[in-house]
Amino acid sequence: MITRDNYRRGYLEDYEVEDWLSQKGPFAPPHAQSFGDASATIRILICERLGWKPLGFAMSKDSFLAVEKAFSLPAESLPTLANDEGVHTFHLEVTKDSNSVESMRQY
Repeated sequence: MITRDNYRRGYLEDYEVEDWLSQKGPFAPPHAQSFGDASATIRILICERLGWKPLGFAMSKDSFLAVEKAFSLPAESLPTLANDEGVHTFHLEVTKDSNSVESMRQY
């Protein structure tokens, strides 16, 4: 559903994912004349996890792989969703002179 404020909400059927990714058909960007002078867009796609054991999602594997390819997601994306703890890394920066921790970031 598109609103007068130029956003869409609602569920995508599995067969609509490819059109959403390529922004065609009902997912084509609106004309600037009808909604002002847009300089950027934000697109959010949320895929619910319907099951854990066995792992299940509200979209097909083919659709997920199409999203993975379109947004250049790493191949680890799908296996990461199966992991209950998630995947993260830490990055430590140490001072050169005393080798003490200067900062720590978690990704």
